[in-house]
Amino acid sequence: MEPLQKHTSAQSAHGIPDLPKWVDAALAITPVEGGQEVEVLPMEELVYFHNIIRAESDEIKKNAFDLASLPTGNRKSRDIIELIERTRSLRSLLKCHCKSEETIIFPALQAKGVNADAETHTRLHEHALEIKLFDSISRKLSQAQHFTTQEGSEEIWRDIYAAIAEL
Repeated sequence: MEPLQKHTSAQSAHGIPDLPKWVDAALAITPVEGGQEVEVLPMEELVYFHNIIRAESDEIKKNAFDLASLPTGNRKSRDIIELIERTRSLRSLLKCHCKSEETIIFPALQAKGVNADAETHTRLHEHALEIKLFDSISRKLSQAQHFTTQEGSEEIWRDIYAAIAEL
């Protein structure tokens, strides 16, 4: 497999404006077997996307835990800003992914006669809750950005970590 390429323009290699570099790089990976590209089934792509979201979510959790563990005054504003940006990027990716599932996957399952009504309803509810959770985390991170050196910020960071742990 070729090394991942970094894209520096505002437009990714996939034609999607402002796509985070880690997502663009992940989308660029094509499975190769014996020197030949392997066809990837749509369901495999969906699972792959879920794995990307899960991996980035785990990394955000780790970063939030690291920041929450630091004593007052040791949190760097740039680290908080990076966490805010990664959280926003993941929220955007998740929102696009949810919309894709809601407009393509769920109707396709229903059209095939798969008894997916209850599952679809549950997933739609979960999607809405995930987006609300990301919005809450973003608000808390923005608050925390103003309390990098003040006493009492530990409570804010405990709240942030607890919210991020729910991802």
